[in-house]
Amino acid sequence: MNDYFLNPLYRKAFLEDTDRIMAGFQKDFSLLKSGENKKDALKNIHRYAHSLKGLSAMMELADISAIAENLESVLETTLKASVFDLDPDKMNEIDVGFNKIGSLLKIIKENIKD
Repeated sequence: MNDYFLNPLYRKAFLEDTDRIMAGFQKDFSLLKSGENKKDALKNIHRYAHSLKGLSAMMELADISAIAENLESVLETTLKASVFDLDPDKMNEIDVGFNKIGSLLKIIKENIKD
């Protein structure tokens, strides 16, 4: 965590952005599981991982950044291969990664002292 995170305005913007991203992930992951718009859902999920990587790196939240970077890489490889029917292991990897990020964000929110 760095000085940006200590600034209430930057912290608020970071938390609002990550909340929006995590909500978008939940929506698109549900679509991916249901089989609807798989390609678009995967593209969106890749974008969420990319955004989380950048936002968390800016705030020097290394754990979140590393998880997001791994997710981004997995999703990029999948998209480049035009594989839109993901096997259960890959689906689980994506779900677990985003859930870990969500858990870390929750811990951060619980420990903010304004």
